[in-house]
Order: sequence, then C-alpha cells, then structure tokens
Amino acid sequence: KMEKDPSLVKIAFEKMNKSFNSIVEETVAKHGINRSEFFTLVCIVKKEAINIKAITNKLYYNKSQISRNIKVLIEKSLVEIIYKEGYKTKYDFVATSEGLNIYNLVRDAQEELKNVMFSRITSDEYIELIRILSKILA
Repeated sequence: KMEKDPSLVKIAFEKMNKSFNSIVEETVAKHGINRSEFFTLVCIVKKEAINIKAITNKLYYNKSQISRNIKVLIEKSLVEIIYKEGYKTKYDFVATSEGLNIYNLVRDAQEELKNVMFSRITSDEYIELIRILSKILA
C-alpha cells in the first residue's frame, strides 16, 4: 500500500509556481518595472480594477504602494489616465500598447511553459489529474 505523502504534490506545485514567477521576474526586469508594478498593470489590462481603490482591494497592497506603482507605470508610458467626460477629478487607468505588450509577453511565455509541462502527459492522464486535483481542492 502506498503511503499518502503530499510532499511530492507540494514540490510539483512549488516548481510550477517558481517557473511561472521566474517568467514574470525576467520579463518585467527587461522593461524596468518590478513585480508589484507588473501586477498593478495586470489589473488594469484585464480591467479587473481601473482605479486606485479597486486595485488596492484586488491586490491587497496599500494605497500608497498602488499610487507609487501607477506613477512608475505612467512615467514609463505603460499606463495612461483617461478622465471621465465632464469631470476633472474622476478618471480610470488604461494600459498603453507598450503596457499591453509586456502583459502579453508574460502571458504568452507562461502559456508556452504550461503547454510544455502538459505535453508530457496523455489526455487521459490530464483528465485524471484534473479529477484528482478537484477532489483535493474540494
């Protein structure tokens, strides 16, 4: 009987997480931003949060950190401010084409890594993996 030892699962998840995170680190470093600034950019690109309060709530960073991140992203022309029509103080943040480019580089590299990882298993093994993970995470 095989002993239930979750350490292999933990090691696998940690390795996958480290691989995905290294893609983020390498890509953002090439573009002169840090991880925190990148995740702020992701919120804006995905339109999950387009103002400071919403980004703060989404990322659990404090307001001053988000403000610093936004300032850097604007200075690097990765994000721009779009004022709401008829208002001088109401605005949203929108990613520029360069901001979208950085996001897409990370997303595409992570997608490729995922494809390489899962190309090593058959469709049946993938279905079984999903079934097992669903049970574990239930």
